[in-house]
Parts: sequence; structure tokens; C-alpha cells
Amino acid sequence: MGKSKIIHRDALIRDNGFEKGFGVYSLVCDETCESANIMLGDTIHNPASRNQEHVHLGCEVQWYVLAGHSLHYSCTVDQQEYKETECFPGTVGYVHPNEIHVGMNLNADNTGEVIFCYAGCNNTEGAKTVFYQEADIVEEYMRKHGKKLEDVLHIQ
Repeated sequence: MGKSKIIHRDALIRDNGFEKGFGVYSLVCDETCESANIMLGDTIHNPASRNQEHVHLGCEVQWYVLAGHSLHYSCTVDQQEYKETECFPGTVGYVHPNEIHVGMNLNADNTGEVIFCYAGCNNTEGAKTVFYQEADIVEEYMRKHGKKLEDVLHIQ
């Protein structure tokens, strides 16, 4: 069994491969403190970036926006009709298992930052994350609603 521990993010390595477009620090997990059932992470959203649509089959997710201005899209796997939510610092979200979601940093000049918690697993592998194709379902949804990814992210 693990013991209480203080973890400093600056002592950890940022994982830029798990959620493409974003960087993830695994703060509380099996490796950092022998956590049994939760993972707490810090996600850095690069300017004008987005992550890949994905679903976590092995956990519930809670998140809290610390910095930035973003859009969050979510829907159930079978529904494919996204809910679009504009997020600012102080926004809190919940993602049910089997719910597709994606985040987009709307700021072309500054990073965004989101703290997240996986409940029911203690690492990214335990989340049983399934990533969808990059040229993708959210962009299709946006097109159906008269939006373009380039315009939303202010990409030239």
C-alpha cells in the first residue's frame, strides 16, 4: 500500500505522446505514489491546439480548467451528436465512460492548462483510452454546423 506523498510537477517528465497536441504530466498515479484507484494529471494545451477524439473505457474523468479559453466537445459513442461547451478558468467537467470527447485551445498565443482525474484506474493504461482517427468526427460535426476547425482555432 502507498503512503502519502508530495509531488512536484517540475520533477516529472511531460508526456507529449499520450494525447497528441497536448502534453500530460502524470501527477498522482501508480508510479509516483502507488495510487490504487485514481490518477491525477495536468494537461498543457499548446497554443491553437487540439487533442485527438478519444474515449476512456476504463474510468470516469473529472477535469478543471486552470488557464486558457477552450472548446470541449463530448457525445456518447452511439449518439455522435456533440455537445459544444466553451470553457474558461474555473470550468469543471465530467466525462462518463464511453463518452467521446475532445478539447481545443482557442488561444493562438497562450497555453491552456487543465487538471484532470481518472477515477477507477491509476494510470493512462488503466483508462483504456481509444483514440479515433485524426481527420475526424468532430470536424465533420463542425462542418454540419457551419464551422471550420481553422476558424475556431484561428489557424492561418
